[in-house]
Amino acid sequence: MLNPPVPVLMLYDPAEFWEQVRATIREEIASTLEQTGLVHSALDKARLPTKPAYTEVEIQHLFQISGKTLEEWTDAGLLKSTGIGRQVYVLYSDLLSLFRADYDSERKE
Repeated sequence: MLNPPVPVLMLYDPAEFWEQVRATIREEIASTLEQTGLVHSALDKARLPTKPAYTEVEIQHLFQISGKTLEEWTDAGLLKSTGIGRQVYVLYSDLLSLFRADYDSERKE
């Protein structure tokens, strides 16, 4: 036996309510696309190919920093590094997170 539909009390006209929901979704999608575009353009400017992980040297080139600064960033938790043998890598997803965190902090100021 199917349950009858439950009435929902809405403070808005249903058409107005759904239009506001759609507008909110559009704003979130636009924000996400803008953030992703900024991240990819920064990586494009560094002329690094998009790949799953970057070496320490590539990260130093991308951010124009020293090995010591990169070590400080990983110690501070800004970037998470993964070692395989003697080589240390930073995942692409971690780079995106760093760019997004920086972008979000700039938007709040």
